[in-house]
Amino acid sequence: MFLYGNYISNLALRHETILQQRKRACDAQLSQAERMVKTLCVDLKPGKVGDNVAIPIPMVDRGYPRNILGVILDCDDQNIRTIAVNTGIISSK
Repeated sequence: MFLYGNYISNLALRHETILQQRKRACDAQLSQAERMVKTLCVDLKPGKVGDNVAIPIPMVDRGYPRNILGVILDCDDQNIRTIAVNTGIISSK
C-alpha cells in the first residue's frame, strides 16, 4: 500500500525528469545542427569554371541514377552557372 502524498511527489518528480531530458535532447539537436551547417559552409565552396559537379535529379523524375555529372562552363555576375552534361547544356541555370 502506498501513501497518496508520496505518489503525487513521485509523479511530479518523474514529470520534471522527463522535461529536463527533453530540454537536453533539444539543446543537443540544435548544437548538432549548428555543427552540420558550419561544416557544410566550410566544405562546400562555390564551383568555378571547369569544376565537375553532381546535379541531383528530383524524386519524381528519377529512375536509377540519383545525380547527373556535369561540368561548369560559365558563371554570371549573379553566381548563376551554366552546366554541361553528356546530353548537352542544361537549359535552366
